[in-house]
Amino acid sequence: DTANKKSEGDKKKKKKENNNTADAAAEGGESKSDEPPPNYPLLVGTLSYVDKDNLRRHVIRGNWKYEQTAEAAAPQRFELLRNIRPEEDVTQLPMDGEFNGSFSLQYAFKNTKGKLKLKN
Repeated sequence: DTANKKSEGDKKKKKKENNNTADAAAEGGESKSDEPPPNYPLLVGTLSYVDKDNLRRHVIRGNWKYEQTAEAAAPQRFELLRNIRPEEDVTQLPMDGEFNGSFSLQYAFKNTKGKLKLKN
């Protein structure tokens, strides 16, 4: 009987602690996990169009880099393409549509000698 009362008391105590943590989080208090802010890519480029023969498309070309980097990473290339239907005016900015493309991504790795290298 005493053991049951003790475990009920422990449950109430834990429940109260959980409520205090939730209240602190709701009030804008510090959370236990100190996660860094997200590091979004920043794309800087030029929008142009191509209208040759049967090839009609909008092209976005440029360089991208992460907004917040610990090390000074060099900007890397990207290219996005959108095919244009025959009824659309190629000289007008696109109002909607889907761009497809590619981008370069360098990443660091250690070689067999333990040196840090960048690879594309």
